[in-house]
Amino acid sequence: MSMTFYNRYGDPICYTEDGENIFSFRGNPLGYIYEREKIYSYDGDFLGWFNDGWIRDRNGESVFFTEYARGGLVTPTKHIAPTKSVRRVTPIKCTRHIPSVRPVFKLSWSRYTDTDFFN
Repeated sequence: MSMTFYNRYGDPICYTEDGENIFSFRGNPLGYIYEREKIYSYDGDFLGWFNDGWIRDRNGESVFFTEYARGGLVTPTKHIAPTKSVRRVTPIKCTRHIPSVRPVFKLSWSRYTDTDFFN
């Protein structure tokens, strides 16, 4: 399932074409969705949760939303997505770290910026 991920300002930041691998619009692999709800870096770091069209950080605060987001915060107006560059090859997935206990999802935006979340 193809989805675009938008930040708190409605800017398109990244996307997935297959419902698993997440890419920047410049074609860089950023991370992936595992077991339909956990977000990991390719280095194996647990980054957060994907639920109801929202990507949330480890504390349960919203980082990105999709056009399918429901519940949670009021979403801003979505801006037009840029043209997608050719995707680079995804790195080998390292051993995944154990995720934290799933938090209660909060009605607030995360302190993480777009680039901070995947780094």
